[in-house]
Amino acid sequence: MKRTLMQCNRNENHKFIYEGKLLDGLRCLECDGVINLKADVTHYIPELCDGVPRYEPKRKSSYVGECLVCGHHDRVELESKEDYREISVCPNCNGAFIDRWKINKYKQKESKTVRSSISVAVDMDTNKLSAKLNAISKHTQALADELEAIDLEKLE
Repeated sequence: MKRTLMQCNRNENHKFIYEGKLLDGLRCLECDGVINLKADVTHYIPELCDGVPRYEPKRKSSYVGECLVCGHHDRVELESKEDYREISVCPNCNGAFIDRWKINKYKQKESKTVRSSISVAVDMDTNKLSAKLNAISKHTQALADELEAIDLEKLE
């Protein structure tokens, strides 16, 4: 892995060792000044490297949020990934401010779900149904009376 000694433009005492590909726009961790390449130190050079901290850039993340109430959308900058909230308060109207990527994800999921319904059409003469239910009720009562009589006979 390539190792590079870097130095701040604002303060030459601010030096860092950066490992990996060089990126444009690296900033000094101490004063936020622009950093320049000082020397390639892939092979350890004690007089240049001793006591120099490693450069570990603070990676900020962001997302675009959209309000479900007023439609306001804006980029939200986060200091760390732990600060991320899928739902927050809209700065415009105090509505639900939601990550636009999540909104699109939910919409895709909703469109993929297959909505099926079953319908049953019943066409019957309710007069006959009522008569049948009455007959069942009479027979059920008669059966209950007969079973009770059998139970009483066994007890005697």
